[in-house]
Amino acid sequence: MGSQWYIENTNVGNKEVAEDWRIRGYNPLTPPNLLQHEIPQTPASKQGVIRSRQEAANVVNGTDPLNRLMVIIGPCSIHDPEAAMDYCHRLLKMKEKYKGELLIIMRSYLEKPRTTVGWKGLINDPDIDNSFQINKGLRVSRQLFVDLTDKGMPIASEMLDTISPQFLADLLSVGAIGARTTESQLHRELASGLSFPVGFKNGTEGSLDVAVDAIGAVRHPHHFLSVTKPGVVAIVGTVGNEDCFVILRGGKKGTNYDAASIAEAKAKLTEKGLNARLMVDCSHGNSLKDHRNQPKVAAVLADQIASGEQAIMGVMIESNINEGNQKVSSQGKAGLKYGVSITGCLHRLGRYGERLRNARERSQNNEGSVARQHDNDEAQNGVFVVFVLILGGQNKPGILNGIGRQMRRRQILPVSFTIIFTRENVGLITENVDGLLANPRAMAPKALNMQDIDVSACLSSAEIPSNKTTRSK
Repeated sequence: MGSQWYIENTNVGNKEVAEDWRIRGYNPLTPPNLLQHEIPQTPASKQGVIRSRQEAANVVNGTDPLNRLMVIIGPCSIHDPEAAMDYCHRLLKMKEKYKGELLIIMRSYLEKPRTTVGWKGLINDPDIDNSFQINKGLRVSRQLFVDLTDKGMPIASEMLDTISPQFLADLLSVGAIGARTTESQLHRELASGLSFPVGFKNGTEGSLDVAVDAIGAVRHPHHFLSVTKPGVVAIVGTVGNEDCFVILRGGKKGTNYDAASIAEAKAKLTEKGLNARLMVDCSHGNSLKDHRNQPKVAAVLADQIASGEQAIMGVMIESNINEGNQKVSSQGKAGLKYGVSITGCLHRLGRYGERLRNARERSQNNEGSVARQHDNDEAQNGVFVVFVLILGGQNKPGILNGIGRQMRRRQILPVSFTIIFTRENVGLITENVDGLLANPRAMAPKALNMQDIDVSACLSSAEIPSNKTTRSK
């Protein structure tokens, strides 16, 4: 069903006219300040948004007093405001539980950039029937954002154009520029004037340079065309936004959440004199477009954070009330399953409770690269201590290591076992089993890559598996 036009174009298809022969018609757009007047931000919403914006900026810039990890988690896109509020209530419990360690922000995307065609989001087509009632979409979206923030939930959303932020930006704590638009000059100009931190994703091919260039560009003042709050077309001048960051999301060329990719991103940001702190998207290219891989990505990131990687300041996770996705049937909204995405395929929110707990334990101290401080003679003489952790019940241990006086204190998850290397011996100590299972082999401290060691094999034998080199593809 097509839209009914307030001003219908009678010259559609008439190539004899100089312009607009491909335009079907025009409908008036509600002025931003009128919608804000009719659906005002509540005092609780305003207070919460201002506070969470500053908290997010502190995390981005490495100045958060609690040294929290930012976690942007939520649906791929919102198509059902009722389900979004339900999700919010569930997420609020996690937000409160981990408030000292995680800054949890709800992913609240209303517009979907499409590679070709498809449903473009709640603003564009709120009834999911190709009626494109955009004024209704803006109204429904603003009411939802007011309700979410009034409950105390900070929200993040993607910026797709220079007009819709005038209706909704007062309610956002974090913004994002997607992989398809990071290279767009217009979106960089827009981000330079937004009143909150903005993340730029690497390109769909996997290019990191476009995101790094974007971070550099948005720090400067810009001028561009947009509209004022009364809806009048205007030239907008900005002062620049220094609270922006890179989001690694993988691409067609492969994933970029492994340690080597993080190091490359840090190097490129540092080379340009930019803040070398970044967020990693566990979905999209990094999950190889398979939602079942998101927990694996999160586990690898948790390992890196635990080993002292300070560049990873946040993660982005796509989840919903119920797992999977669905196509819109001929029944439209009436035929949709509750709490299931109609865009990306997602995990249930509950599956990330323990993942967030893992991240919490790894994000409390930004100084150390190991869990314990060793000031004894052995440490001074070059003892290497490696703490091997069980992540999510899987035999995928991570490592922490350090040398002598460089070791610093850090809180971590309960240690499953500790492997001690010296230049003369190698041993295995378990937390739950008394004694030392000595390994007779002498082994150079740095010669062993622990990523693929099978935990059960180590616990049942004194023999440490041979070195295996692994890297995320």
